[in-house]
Amino acid sequence: ARDLVIQGLSRFPRVQVAAPPGAFYAFFRLDGMKDGLGFCKDLVAKTGVGLAPGTAFGAEAEGYIRFCYASSEQRLSEALTRMEPLLK
Repeated sequence: ARDLVIQGLSRFPRVQVAAPPGAFYAFFRLDGMKDGLGFCKDLVAKTGVGLAPGTAFGAEAEGYIRFCYASSEQRLSEALTRMEPLLK
């Protein structure tokens, strides 16, 4: 699941991914994104995919989004497909 998410996010040129070893999530940045909470609200409204803004884990994480991959590969793949229009 980890590799699926990292590779899925990394295919978009505007996305920079960091995934701590042993974790069940990846943090990513999207070039040009200024408001992580706003992005997450827009994402869930437009795609039904719920991700957490980095600021939920501390102010220093503004500009990052947390993608939890503790799910089936089928669900993760579907989420990445639905997110594609907002990540291009």
